[in-house]
Amino acid sequence: MNIKKITSALIAAAMLAGMTACGNKSDEVAVNNTAVTAEKAESKQAEDNEQSKLAGKADKADEDNLLNRDLENGQYMYNEYEKHIEITKYLLDAPAVEIPSEIDGKPVTVIGESTFVDYRSGLTIIGKNLKSVIIPNSVTEIGDKAFAGCSSLASINIPDSITEIGGWAFEGCSNLTSITIPDSVTEIGGHAFLRNTMA
Repeated sequence: MNIKKITSALIAAAMLAGMTACGNKSDEVAVNNTAVTAEKAESKQAEDNEQSKLAGKADKADEDNLLNRDLENGQYMYNEYEKHIEITKYLLDAPAVEIPSEIDGKPVTVIGESTFVDYRSGLTIIGKNLKSVIIPNSVTEIGDKAFAGCSSLASINIPDSITEIGGWAFEGCSNLTSITIPDSVTEIGGHAFLRNTMA
C-alpha cells in the first residue's frame, strides 16, 4: 500500500513538474509572439503613415477638386482647381520671370513639379536662360524639381507665404549663390539645393 502511495505521489509530482515546465514554455512562446506582434504592428503603423502621406499628395487633385488639367495661357501650362491654380510648366524662354499671383481669377498657390526644368520645345531649351524669378505671396508650395537644372538662375525670392520646398527643387542651379528661406518654410525636401554653390 505504501508503494502505491509513493508511486502515486511521484507520478503526481512528475505531472506537476511537467505542467509547470510546459506552462513556462507557453509563457515564453506567448511573450515571443507578443514581441513579434508588437514589432509587426510598429512596422505596419510606420508603413501606413508613409502611405498616408504619399496618398495625401497623390490625392491632392481629388481633395482640391481638380476642374481642368493642362490648360495654357501662352506663358504657362497649369491645372485649375476649385479654389486655386497650380502652374505645371513654363512655356517661354525669358531670362526674368515674375510668376502671376492669379490666373483666371484664382490664386496661384503651387509651382508644380518640374515647372522650369530644361526640356526641348522646338529648338529652345526652356529654363536654361532663366536668371531671376519673382514669386508672389499667393504661392505656398514649390514642387519637387521645380527649378532643377536652371543653371543660369542667380536670383530668386522666397516669400513668407511659402511653407514647403520640394525635393531637388533647386538642384543644379549652379549660379544660385544665396537664397533667403523664410521662417514660414516648415518642410524642405531632400537634395533641394544639391549641385549649387550653397550646397
